[in-house]
Amino acid sequence: SSVLPAESSDGDVDPPAPLSMYERVALSLFGVPSTSSLDPDSGLLNYFQILTLVRIGVPAIGLGIVAGAAYVPLAVAVASSIQNGAGDASQIAGTFNLILGDNSNQFIQNMHNAMGLLFSIFTVYTYFFMYRQQEQIFYSLFEEVTSAKALLEQIGLISAGRTSLYRDLLECIRQYTEE
Repeated sequence: SSVLPAESSDGDVDPPAPLSMYERVALSLFGVPSTSSLDPDSGLLNYFQILTLVRIGVPAIGLGIVAGAAYVPLAVAVASSIQNGAGDASQIAGTFNLILGDNSNQFIQNMHNAMGLLFSIFTVYTYFFMYRQQEQIFYSLFEEVTSAKALLEQIGLISAGRTSLYRDLLECIRQYTEE
């Protein structure tokens, strides 16, 4: 079962979605959090921090270790194939030596351009993700403001002629907006 059940638009609580692998690991490390509030003592904030660490930090550290261990052998293999290839590989090695020997500046410029292109692609995806996240936040805030506006209109209709009830309900709305 999921930690936080989803609430549908009609106010009913939907059945919880199955847990992902990351959520199961975070629950095994932390336990079931309290869902009362997001204060640091409630446990929910700590649960989400551990969930983020498990989803992002552990794979990144693992891939960094694998890449660090694989870099040296791959670099040595490529360098040795360029220097002394056998058979058809010697022709390829000769081509690499020709490229590197005759026009090393152009080779470095081409590599620089390729790395710049890769960086641009990664940057575009990062900005797209951030824009999408900001868009979701904007739509959520718009939905909340729309609901609050509808609630204020309903309060005005319900408490027509009852000034003390009207003041009390407006005070409750003010407290909600300050939180």
